Amino acid sequence: MLFDISSPGRKRVVRLVFGSLALMFAASFLFFGIGSSADGGLADLFGFGNDSADQSLLGSDIDDLEKQRSEDPANRELLLELAVDYQALARQRLQEGGDGVEQDVLDAYRGSIGAWEDYLATDPQKLDTAVGRQVVGQTGPYTALFVTAQRPSEYALQQKAALKTATLVAEAEPVANNLGNQALWLILGGKEKQAKPVEQAALKDADPAAVPGYKAFFKQAGAYYKTVEQASKEQAKQEQAGQGAGGILSPIDPNATPGDNPFAPGAPALPTP
Repeated sequence: MLFDISSPGRKRVVRLVFGSLALMFAASFLFFGIGSSADGGLADLFGFGNDSADQSLLGSDIDDLEKQRSEDPANRELLLELAVDYQALARQRLQEGGDGVEQDVLDAYRGSIGAWEDYLATDPQKLDTAVGRQVVGQTGPYTALFVTAQRPSEYALQQKAALKTATLVAEAEPVANNLGNQALWLILGGKEKQAKPVEQAALKDADPAAVPGYKAFFKQAGAYYKTVEQASKEQAKQEQAGQGAGGILSPIDPNATPGDNPFAPGAPALPTP
């Protein structure tokens, strides 16, 4: 289980993390457009463009799609639709709040990742980079699970899975935003040397006015990785000493400044492609 929220202290930490995650989504939505596809606008991506009647039907639509999926599990269009709809469901549930929101949001994001990875398993000849960019972007499901990881093994699992998709998307469509996402996940895996040529390729393709933002983003990602790496070591020491898990490995601190964390509200971000 990703979350053990049986203790009051852990429940409080989880609430802080998800409250901060909501702020990060809002900041990215308002200012950066992270992870958005070349088609459609931010309102469509984040679900704010749909009226309440459409949103109320989202869950039942997913149920219908899942039934179709059970009958045709290799249907690529169906899997892509599910990958997007589960993200919309997570964002809707995050906005609603209330009891059980943490688990509901994570479950929806897992659903999105599951559909996307099933899509990849069909070995598509032409990758859908628009959906891939949403899944692996800074407001996507891989990021949500990454920033709420509690243990080094979970952290590494999400980083590797995200890097796989980011690499596929960048190879299929080597533009600045996609290359920037690939560099991000390389950096967050401690692969700074491998990330350097990808960073340079992103900077070369980026609009000149956006280059300073890219550089700041990459620098901050490196600093964040070092922070998480240190937290991982400290947690390992605690577990070896029999103290149990030391809390969530890489939470978003609601009091974090843009210099602390690339996922904090107001942090540097990749420009919209």
